[in-house]
Amino acid sequence: MTTREIRFIGGFGLFHGWLIALLTYTGTEPLGGPGIFAPIALVLAGGMVSAVAFIAVPQRHLKALSAATDALLVAAACLVLAAFLAPSPAVILACCGVCGLLCGALHCLYGLASLAFPKHDFARIIALATIVASAIAIAALLVGEHLAAFWQALVLVALPLSAAFILKAAPAASPSATPSPAATAKVRTAAAPDAPEKVPGRFLRLLLAILLLGIVCRTCDVFTSARFTGLTLSSVALFVSHIAAAGLLMAALGFARKHGGLAFFYRLALPCAGAGFVILALPDGGASAFWVAAVLLVGAGFEVINLVAWVLTAFAAQVSARPARYFGLYALVTYTAMLAGRLVNLAILPYASHHAAFLGLACIVALVVVALVVLPEDQVCLFEESLRLSQEERAEGAVHRERCAAFAAAHGLTERETEVLELLARGRTLKVVAERLTISKGTAGTHIANIYRKCDVHAQQDLIDLFEKFAG
Repeated sequence: MTTREIRFIGGFGLFHGWLIALLTYTGTEPLGGPGIFAPIALVLAGGMVSAVAFIAVPQRHLKALSAATDALLVAAACLVLAAFLAPSPAVILACCGVCGLLCGALHCLYGLASLAFPKHDFARIIALATIVASAIAIAALLVGEHLAAFWQALVLVALPLSAAFILKAAPAASPSATPSPAATAKVRTAAAPDAPEKVPGRFLRLLLAILLLGIVCRTCDVFTSARFTGLTLSSVALFVSHIAAAGLLMAALGFARKHGGLAFFYRLALPCAGAGFVILALPDGGASAFWVAAVLLVGAGFEVINLVAWVLTAFAAQVSARPARYFGLYALVTYTAMLAGRLVNLAILPYASHHAAFLGLACIVALVVVALVVLPEDQVCLFEESLRLSQEERAEGAVHRERCAAFAAAHGLTERETEVLELLARGRTLKVVAERLTISKGTAGTHIANIYRKCDVHAQQDLIDLFEKFAG
């Protein structure tokens, strides 16, 4: 492991641990003074505002956002000390709002810093950072209960200062980090000159899935609030599940590449979370160990999906001319899901103890809808495969698609037949065509036969020769 990787893992872990500690402390005194929900809502709303700024601001102006982050860091440190040492509703709410803005900004800046690493290292690095963050969160939770307000304030000041210092010191942390201009130009020229870059539809589906799953998994807090006298045990179990999920991702990276890549983890995560909700929905009277196991299952299931989403976001950002927009969208969805989840918790908390079975069933149905409708596994697989391509490969792919479109128009091929042609012209077999397009082999064979008939050829090699002659 390189020094740069260690620096990034430590810094991102400190930031993420600070975010978790901040959300934990804002549910208790003194930051919970104006009402438990209001401070947390302000933190999350602030994160959403910063995320929107990174989405909207052009790439060339990101240095201004980086400078604004420095100002937010100083303001947050001062307000945290004031909120703990001389708490008042106005100071507490201002502290939470500024800290939220800082959270969103650091979230996006660390995302941009991750682009300095090769794609094949993304999953390992993010998993290690998650382990560090969860360990910090557990320490802050267990130790924080026994600390005086002054020391709690120092924790909430030291963590973001350390994370920001590491971010500034790291060469990889430049907010203006973008794909190479030459490679980006190739992609844009091949696709559509001067056309505005669109966010891929599969990425939007990924964001929708994360939003829905985040809201559903936050419902776990309702069950734990009704079952545990204190949240320490369930919170520690949740953070331990994050460590377990990150460890699983690291341990099985090689195996996953041979069995569907990141989609392999997506396949396991939803049943894992569903099993947790089944246990949580059981009638009262069961052993606390079962409920702790349920929290572990739900937390591990969602964290695996969250890790997969982060890696795919980094993939998408690395091949984009505006990478900050992707991390901004991901951060926006993350904070929105947490805020919406807490709103749902407030709405259903009075009914949690009496209608646990119904709520558990509703959560399971939501997981099924996400798995089958919003973001099926094959979409994750296709999205990952497309994003793993290098800039040059994407440029070549765009040129290849244009040539296939021209060839298809000349021979009267349908839209689906054109998609099949793109694979056949690259020498892909019937089995590969069926897998890539998620159709049966019989349907793929029918499309191939129609292409041969319309092109007046009798074998794939004849089709390839005809295509190369046409394209040349």
